Amino acid sequence: MNFTINGRLRRKDYAINLFFISLWSSFFGWIGNYDQRQFGLVALIGIIIFIILGFIQAFKRIQDINLNRFSILLFFVPLINSIFGLYLLIKDGTVGENRYGLDPKGRVRAQ
Repeated sequence: MNFTINGRLRRKDYAINLFFISLWSSFFGWIGNYDQRQFGLVALIGIIIFIILGFIQAFKRIQDINLNRFSILLFFVPLINSIFGLYLLIKDGTVGENRYGLDPKGRVRAQ
């Protein structure tokens, strides 16, 4: 998992990364509910970190599809965020190089 917002991310890698981010976030949520006095702050910090990592992965996926970077703001619109999240999982990336980098699948655009 790459922690920078530069570059592109394939659908498969995006789905795998989100799966592990969800697992870790759930784990920290469970820790926070287990004993809020002792672990509440640790759990909150852990969840915030994994939310940020999820946004980084979504940002890279948006770049793979060649959408405007401001499309990430759709995640803050209720109901639209679920539809947009599914779109990122389903839509194939741009074939060949786009303005955000090389194709992670190594495909070349036909001339």
